[in-house]
Parts: sequence; structure tokens; C-alpha cells
Amino acid sequence: MGLDHQSAFTRQSRKFTLGWWALARDITERKQAGEELAQERNLLRSLIDNVPDFIYVKDVQSRFLLTNPALARLIGAATPDELLGKTDFDFFPQELATKYYADEQAIFQSGQPVLELEEPR
Repeated sequence: MGLDHQSAFTRQSRKFTLGWWALARDITERKQAGEELAQERNLLRSLIDNVPDFIYVKDVQSRFLLTNPALARLIGAATPDELLGKTDFDFFPQELATKYYADEQAIFQSGQPVLELEEPR
């Protein structure tokens, strides 16, 4: 191999090595970020599951996406998972479910939170 070929090979080899190290560092950073995200998710889930208040998240059709054990107990479900994908109409009398639905839809339409609202049970 001539001198020019050796130096070209050496440059390519260095580029490959630098690229490999950059890739390895990126993978390590992504793995660390994923672990940190999982820890935060577990902490948040622990809080949601242990707060005595009723915590839930619904989609725009008012279906439960996330609930906590306190709400599940109120509704009479054994676990929060039993509520997922269902609406208040599956658990409450028509009159109450209609009110809950109307309140939620008003929030979705306005984008404004409702604070200090005490709902009938």
C-alpha cells in the first residue's frame, strides 16, 4: 500500500472510530434518559395510586384512560383497570352521568379547568 492509501485508510479508520464512539455515547444517553423517565413514571403512578382523592384521565369521548384505586372503590370496581375504556354511563345513574358528561365536554370545548367543583354522588 502506498503512503497516500495508508493515510486515507487511517483517516477513514479514525472517522469510523469517532462515529462509533458518538453512537455508543448516544445509546448510553438514551438508555439513561429512558431509565429516568421510567423512575419518574413509577413515582407519579405511586402518587396517583396512594392519594385518597379521586384521580382520573378521560379522552374526548369521556372514556376513562387512567384511574386510581380511590375512584375504583367509589364506583364499586375491584381494580382501576375495570374502568378503562368505559364512561360514567356504565357506572352512574343516567341523570348523574349526563351531568358529568356535560361538565367534561364543557372543559374540552373551552380548554379551561373547573376548580372547586363539588359533584353529586
